[in-house]
Amino acid sequence: MRWRILIAVLTAAAGLLVGPLTASASAQMLTTRRDGVAAEPLYAFNTGQVLTASQNGGHGTLVRVAPDAGGTSQRWVLAADGRLSPASNHKLCLNVPKAAYKAGTKLELWTCNGSASERFAVSAPSAHTPVFHLTATADRKFCVSTQTTITLYNTQFLTKNVLLSRCNGAQSQAWSASNLASVVGQFAFNYHHDLVAPNNGAPGGQASLVPVGNGIDEEWEVKANGAQWSFSPIADTATCLTIAGKARLHADLFLTPCTGSAAQSFVTIDLRFTGTISYYLFAAADAKYCLAMGKAAKPPKLPLVLAGCPNTGSSTAGMWMSEDTTSIASQDLDPQTTGKFQEFWADPQVLSNEYGMIENGSASGTAVRLASTPNGIAQVWTDITPGSLAAGNPDGSISIRPLNDLNLCLTVPAANYQAGVVLQVQTCNGESDQEFATAISTVVGQSSLATVRPYSAQSLCISPEAGVVAGSLVDLQACGGQADTWGGWNPWFSWLTPA
Repeated sequence: MRWRILIAVLTAAAGLLVGPLTASASAQMLTTRRDGVAAEPLYAFNTGQVLTASQNGGHGTLVRVAPDAGGTSQRWVLAADGRLSPASNHKLCLNVPKAAYKAGTKLELWTCNGSASERFAVSAPSAHTPVFHLTATADRKFCVSTQTTITLYNTQFLTKNVLLSRCNGAQSQAWSASNLASVVGQFAFNYHHDLVAPNNGAPGGQASLVPVGNGIDEEWEVKANGAQWSFSPIADTATCLTIAGKARLHADLFLTPCTGSAAQSFVTIDLRFTGTISYYLFAAADAKYCLAMGKAAKPPKLPLVLAGCPNTGSSTAGMWMSEDTTSIASQDLDPQTTGKFQEFWADPQVLSNEYGMIENGSASGTAVRLASTPNGIAQVWTDITPGSLAAGNPDGSISIRPLNDLNLCLTVPAANYQAGVVLQVQTCNGESDQEFATAISTVVGQSSLATVRPYSAQSLCISPEAGVVAGSLVDLQACGGQADTWGGWNPWFSWLTPA
């Protein structure tokens, strides 16, 4: 299943809590299976479906994949000699019919007789992974596989039968003893390229982007790293995506052993644009730089580098994508981070207008106005401070900072709390004219919307001066009008302060 959207996400959260996949756990899983100590499910990678024998199946019955119901016909024992049997009948073995070692051969159950066609070997891309491959012992060029098609939105089985295919590192040839569906996923950059881990995720490899494929080297696990996130290739979960040296423009990223360092810590900025696909920025710890595609040295392989945040003001360029069902937000490991980056819409019924600075940044003293670019990432704001994920001020107010420069703050110039005063962005200084409060709107049926008010003058609300039209300056007005309401893709609740 893909994280395409990448990025994805966003709509209704599944609330999955994912723990790290440790080296010892994955190694023990493989050892246990070889010894045949316990019957275990065999999950087809990232699908949630398991290798299944018919409950009443016997000699000559085809095996298939099916949703896991926990039955003994879906639990398997791998003996030391490579025989793989369902727990429902240990006299039956997985078998290559007529020893036909060729792509497309459908696997079946056969009365165990000790032949080479019923022996399989377990291999894994590293010692620190929950995934493994089952190869035919008599011909190691062939792997036990499912037949799937992977699209932007989901993974579908072309057939539920399990068959042989030439081993090539594809997701359809990977299995696991635990369900990895919605736990790992692919990270697509601008729809066309996936983040890939070289050398099965071994330390030292340079992370890069390649045209979207279906290899295990394109699958990643996202893990909580303090208040932020780290990214590990599923092929070797002991390594983490790491910024080379000091975070700087065009810095490369490599895989190194996971340490929890700042160089392995990233902020996931959730920009939910649709109900099926979601978009993110992946920023270095201080949100000054974002993960992006570098210039091609050896096309079609492109280096992963740090670039400015945001990379562009257009709707999708510079962003990562994934399926909604496999999103970072749905794992709910870090709601304090993803929910604190927000687009502002003035009068959310008019989706073509958004409150924010136009394009890629403005100098201190620039007036704030509505922009007509839909979903522009240059119109994203947050209340966190640069260099940390701390949000809010000691008095309960919030500062509101544009993502393209977290050192700028929304400001009431000279603390002139008067109707008609146009707001600016100015260098953050901690003064009261840069403090705001938000409150849930009282508009009937619009409970997820909010008003935004100066913390020191809460009878005034920020509002578009000329109405909801492109270019309208944002100023202060007496609260109570429809134009007072603001919305965005994420719920406002994490930004609420006493009004």
